[in-house]
Amino acid sequence: MSLKTEHLSIGIGHMRTSRRNTQMPEPRREMASNPMIPAQLPNVARGMRRSGTAQAVSRRRLGCLVVVACLLTCFGAVAQERLGNAPLGLWRTQGGGIIETFRCGRGLCGRIVGIPRAPGEPIPKDSAGRSQCGLTIMTGVVEGQDGSWSGHITDPRDGAQYHVKLWVDNRGSLNVRGYILLPLLGQTQVWHRYTGRVGPQCAIA
Repeated sequence: MSLKTEHLSIGIGHMRTSRRNTQMPEPRREMASNPMIPAQLPNVARGMRRSGTAQAVSRRRLGCLVVVACLLTCFGAVAQERLGNAPLGLWRTQGGGIIETFRCGRGLCGRIVGIPRAPGEPIPKDSAGRSQCGLTIMTGVVEGQDGSWSGHITDPRDGAQYHVKLWVDNRGSLNVRGYILLPLLGQTQVWHRYTGRVGPQCAIA
């Protein structure tokens, strides 16, 4: 009997041990087999953080775009105001030609639009063989702090390029000073407003 009882006790103990071994991992298997509860919440939190970060980035980008748009508008207004005082239009040179100054980028340019010549006389060409009619001879002319305009001018006859300084005097005439190194070493021409018309092939009416 004692052997049976002992055997029975061992059997029960073995059953209890087996039961513990089989029952104890069940909660872990349940939690492992049902990962929705512990895994979904961090994903939601991460999604919320990502969404918040994306919204913050979008707001910052929008703010940058607004600032850039305001700066461009302000700069454009300033440039427009500065060009409002620019010596734009048609000017008769001392040699009788007509030069048109026009807006060019952030400054001014000048081109030949009128050439004095006798009937039947061909249009002169520049040093590169191009027609002088419509040729741009002034480029990069920008306004200085003293109200004058500085850039470059090209002699179409030989292609030589010079610095040029422009300013309008009290009579409304345009002073054009070409020079190589310093304005003091240059020469000045006075151009006058031209109110007439220019026709095709740079004909002066």
